[in-house]
Amino acid sequence: MKVMLRQTGVALIQVLLITGLILLLVIQISKDARHQVTTAQLWQDRVKAELALNNAQERLLFGLLTQERLQTTDTELTRLWNFHGAPFEPLSADNAKLQVTVQDMAGLASLTYSTDLVSKLMLAEGYSLSEAQEAIDLLEDWQGLQAKRNSRGPIQFRQELDFIKAGLSDVLSEELTTYHPVSYFNPGTAPNPLLALMLTDDSLDSVLERRQKGTITARELMVNLTPSIDDEVSDYPSEMLRLTLSSQVGETQLERSFMVRLQPEKSDPIIFLSE
Repeated sequence: MKVMLRQTGVALIQVLLITGLILLLVIQISKDARHQVTTAQLWQDRVKAELALNNAQERLLFGLLTQERLQTTDTELTRLWNFHGAPFEPLSADNAKLQVTVQDMAGLASLTYSTDLVSKLMLAEGYSLSEAQEAIDLLEDWQGLQAKRNSRGPIQFRQELDFIKAGLSDVLSEELTTYHPVSYFNPGTAPNPLLALMLTDDSLDSVLERRQKGTITARELMVNLTPSIDDEVSDYPSEMLRLTLSSQVGETQLERSFMVRLQPEKSDPIIFLSE
């Protein structure tokens, strides 16, 4: 009897061990299945986000080539867009959340033509008057603006700024300055930090509020700011633009940023430029 009880106990333990192993295997299989489902969903979301991003890019470029670069009620895109870098959200498909910014290069401080505005930027970043003037002289010498023999010509890459003066690329950020050849300044497409350098505190608040509401025109900004600008000015966005697009589906978010020069009358209507 004792032997039978002992054998029964051993069998019970074996059954429990086998049951436990089976449960562990089932749990692992369930975890693997959930992981595979999650991975598949992430890939599906990524594909949808990529498709939405490509679609938004094509719609934006087509709109820029075929519509006046003004805010109008002609289409959904022209009603929403702006050219001073404020984000807007065009409609999208596949439950993708889209956000787009368009920055006119004519609205940024030109490293070639806007020396007064570039100097103000340096002062705002902590340069002294003498340091700012020294940096301006180095910029002009490098580009041959003072007809010196050792000039290297127009700036081709932003990294050149650090060869001109260490740390200069951090002070003259790509969000506020450009080395691309735009021969006029457009106050209407200047980003808010640049407007702050050209307006008094009292008028700045009013201008920013009206800009956010869409009740101030580029022409009004040009008229108000022209006395404080040494450059040639225009209120029409240039053909050189920085485009930034982002799309989000679920937890997947993609972003793309690039620069273009528009020339719709030519066989190559869009030229992609380096940053």
